[in-house]
Amino acid sequence: GLETTEALLRIDNSEESYHNLLKVYVEKYESIVEELREHIEKENYKQAKMICHTFKGASGTIGARSLERSSINLETSLHETSAMIPVNLNDLEAKTADTMGNIKRYLADLEKLDTETKTVEIDIDNITERFTLLKKMLEENDTESLIEIKDLQSYSLSKEQKTAVKELSKLITKFRFDEALDLFDTFTFL
Repeated sequence: GLETTEALLRIDNSEESYHNLLKVYVEKYESIVEELREHIEKENYKQAKMICHTFKGASGTIGARSLERSSINLETSLHETSAMIPVNLNDLEAKTADTMGNIKRYLADLEKLDTETKTVEIDIDNITERFTLLKKMLEENDTESLIEIKDLQSYSLSKEQKTAVKELSKLITKFRFDEALDLFDTFTFL
């Protein structure tokens, strides 16, 4: 997952700037592992260390702590020309693929939200149905829950519901589905 709270603090809590930063990150680093692998195969460890060091910093900036740690491990093994280079590269590859996939889904979900405009007719059955759907999505760690929570924010909700939706949104945005589900289960308004 991404530590978005920490990353947002670095950019004055601007979600728009953070989303733009994520887009640039994906564009720039999507093929980073292939690039590193090429340099390592040519035993160009100095260049691989520089690339890895830059990737470590960028990953830390967006709050991708697991990638940052994996980059540190690879950079260290490159510095020592260690037998751990292939292991650390494979670890970085797996974590990069997972994180890039999460970021792309998150950005796609945000794009859907930006392009969708709709008028919502409010009724209690509809709201209950939407909260039930959200709970199911959280149980499945579904990134589409971001769209659902944003949709719920457009409804006329009670003060308690608005507060709950805001707290859930913070957790879902950070891909903390289990925590969001735990919080969801504490609500009494459904």
